[in-house]
Amino acid sequence: MILEPGIDLKKTLFLALVLIVSSIFSQTCLAQETVSFLPSGHVFAPLIGDPLEPACYIIPDTNFKEYSQNVYTALGASVDLFKLDTADGYRWSLGALGAGHLLLDRWQWASYSVLADDWYWGFYLAESTAVFANRIEWMGMGAHFGDGIGDSDNFVGINDHLYGTGIPYTRSGFQWLLSFEDSHYFRPYVGLGYWTNMTPPGNPPLYLHSGIELHSDTVDFIGSPLRLYFTYDLKVNDEVANVLDQYFELGFQWKWEKDHERSLRLALTYANGNNPYGQFIQQSDNHWGIGLFFDP
Repeated sequence: MILEPGIDLKKTLFLALVLIVSSIFSQTCLAQETVSFLPSGHVFAPLIGDPLEPACYIIPDTNFKEYSQNVYTALGASVDLFKLDTADGYRWSLGALGAGHLLLDRWQWASYSVLADDWYWGFYLAESTAVFANRIEWMGMGAHFGDGIGDSDNFVGINDHLYGTGIPYTRSGFQWLLSFEDSHYFRPYVGLGYWTNMTPPGNPPLYLHSGIELHSDTVDFIGSPLRLYFTYDLKVNDEVANVLDQYFELGFQWKWEKDHERSLRLALTYANGNNPYGQFIQQSDNHWGIGLFFDP
């Protein structure tokens, strides 16, 4: 297919994806295979160790000072809108994702201001067998200064760095991920991402994303399973060249039921690399935190 000048590549790719999914669903319905609307769970389970995966959490950092402390918060989720189960054991889903990430500054013990707010939205196509799962997603991003807008020369951001005037920041692009699903004890994953739009321009648009989740056996805690977990997430050259963005979690996961995704987590966290907030992407970030997470 030849694209004429002026045709929006993103809209063309989105239309092609919709046509592919519609074709899959129509062909399999003729074969009397199962299609579900708003099913429980995910075909590709969310990555609990990825700090940018849509989730709900609050993480005060441990760099506690008498009059200042950064608090990282997020409210978001992903949902499978349609799921297809085929007779040969494959599962497919089409879903949507969205999240808001706020960076708060606690000052004078009980007062808070918003240093930054980032917003994520998009959709994805996922596929899974008994052993592996794939997800390809399109995601858009936008970033703002929160309460610092108009007065950004006078506040201190991450790790006592002084941040200047805000910049227009938007991103949109694709990410593909492959994860190993055939174990209750570990889940490695790897993938590639490519930013089709970067404002301001970043370097380079292509990045590597990988990591692993490790889990212990479960024990009964107040009638529900509890287990120890560890995660490591790595992004290489994500928006900034020659930078490794690393993120660790070590803590406890308390699940509603053993085979369900819904859970509460309490974990020690550590981030090392560039700041994940769009306004501060060129600034380094290195901090410990203690996080409370809810996986819906």
